[in-house]
Amino acid sequence: MIALMAHLTARLDKREELLQTLHALLEDIKVQPGCQDCLVGMHGDAALLFSVWESQTALERHLRSEQLGILLGTSGLLTEPPRFRFSDSALPEASEVIERARREAVNGGAS
Repeated sequence: MIALMAHLTARLDKREELLQTLHALLEDIKVQPGCQDCLVGMHGDAALLFSVWESQTALERHLRSEQLGILLGTSGLLTEPPRFRFSDSALPEASEVIERARREAVNGGAS
């Protein structure tokens, strides 16, 4: 089991829009194969998206999904780039894994 946490610091005037976007993504993420749970919350001015995956394979499939692409596309609502963290410290840095998965998705599976 691997958890992924996204930390998104919203611009003050875009906070509600960011939360609406995350809540809209929530149900689509929850039905992805291997997703065990997905939650959205706030901590100060930061929105948190927490998802739990049954395996690294399921997580990597999610990293190539349209939903993660939408999440990454929220940058105009943020004061800084989103930060991602995996629960498994043996995994490479989350941002590196996400970038590689996005490149592979764009290139049709080629690295």
